[in-house]
Amino acid sequence: MCVPPGFLTLRPEFCKKFKQAAVERFGSAYIAGLCKAIFNEYEIDISRDTVPRILAGKRGRSRNVKAICDCFDVSWQEACITSDLLQSNDIDSLVQQIRSKVEFRFEYGHVTANSQQQRQWVQDNFIEPDLVKVEFLPSEYPVGDPKALLEAEDAREDDFDRLGVRLLRGQKTTSRQVLDDYRNLFVYGEPGSGKSSYLQWVALKCFAGVLLQEYVPIFLEIRQFTTTNSAGTLLTFFEEMFERWGFSAGETRRVLESGRAVFIFDGLDETLNSDRGRIESMIEGLLRDYDQCRYIFSSRLAMSFPYFGGFQKVILAPLRPTQHIPEFVKRWFAQAG
Repeated sequence: MCVPPGFLTLRPEFCKKFKQAAVERFGSAYIAGLCKAIFNEYEIDISRDTVPRILAGKRGRSRNVKAICDCFDVSWQEACITSDLLQSNDIDSLVQQIRSKVEFRFEYGHVTANSQQQRQWVQDNFIEPDLVKVEFLPSEYPVGDPKALLEAEDAREDDFDRLGVRLLRGQKTTSRQVLDDYRNLFVYGEPGSGKSSYLQWVALKCFAGVLLQEYVPIFLEIRQFTTTNSAGTLLTFFEEMFERWGFSAGETRRVLESGRAVFIFDGLDETLNSDRGRIESMIEGLLRDYDQCRYIFSSRLAMSFPYFGGFQKVILAPLRPTQHIPEFVKRWFAQAG
């Protein structure tokens, strides 16, 4: 049995053939009819935006393209283009070429980490925090016995506030360990807790080959995107980013389709209400179309994103009074000026 690759493209003649057959079968509402038929027959939920894109000859996830082929009793091997499928033997080389050209723009592009000096400073001076793996955010804590907040076998003094109430309910871990254990992370924290710094640190460590060595780091501040790309899509934004680095849109898609990118999105909560639906819809599209890539998002604790499934929630733990804070003060006063 031949297993299809991650993405497929219909041949032009089959795009026309399938569209005509769908119109004959379902009438003017052929897109909705085809989506419904595929769901009823194969339990595959294809969006109404995806079907016309595939029928127009654009690449689509293999299960979606294959479902359309199956719906018209045509094998995907016959209906799809195979000559341009990704060759796995050179993807490692492409990933390494792109990694060597990656540039990060933090804070609206005014501050760049393109120089070796700044990259090295962030890597050397960032104080790596503890993370707490949680099932519920504090606002979602089930109502129960308040004493349960105090129970913990591995509790430390800095796990509690001045009243003796446990700050966070969950399993404490390190940032490096949680990256090893989970593909997708949602990093939560209070304003000023270090979420942005943590994500920048992860991006720079990935660039340096210390963490996530097999991936191309794609860092994006959501507020930067919303203020500069009112009409563009995330995918076109990333294609333009790769183009600045010297790589084509085709090479961008090859990396994404092979699952060799880690998307690092800072501040999902920092969008206007008018933009939120559009941004969330585009992110859902990325998660759907490039589900083999890795994703790291951040947000304030006050926000919740239950519709982004498959993410491990983690909360940045407060700096330890006896370890982190003295080190922070030492480094603060060591800065020039």
